[in-house]
Amino acid sequence: MFVLHGATDTAPENMRDWFGVEGKITTPSLAVYPDARSSRDFWAAQNGCKTATWSAVSGRPECQRNTSCPAGEPLVYCETSGVGHDVPGFAVDEIGTFFSGLVK
Repeated sequence: MFVLHGATDTAPENMRDWFGVEGKITTPSLAVYPDARSSRDFWAAQNGCKTATWSAVSGRPECQRNTSCPAGEPLVYCETSGVGHDVPGFAVDEIGTFFSGLVK
């Protein structure tokens, strides 16, 4: 699983926040981090990984690899900022590296 997520998204003021509270979201990160990181942790559990064992991908500080995943069940999580909904420049290379590692 390769997860790529921007860290600077904001939510409309009238959006229901992740805790079910209607109204203005006063902390924009509440609309981003719980969902992206919860998704990362969900896939780690599905793949049989331990959610707390992450290490930086070599040369790519935005990306982390879960080092406790079983063989054949890799999980890489990249979190970016400052690119909005655009694909960051490093994504093509990192996604290619991820998938080429799955080819036997």
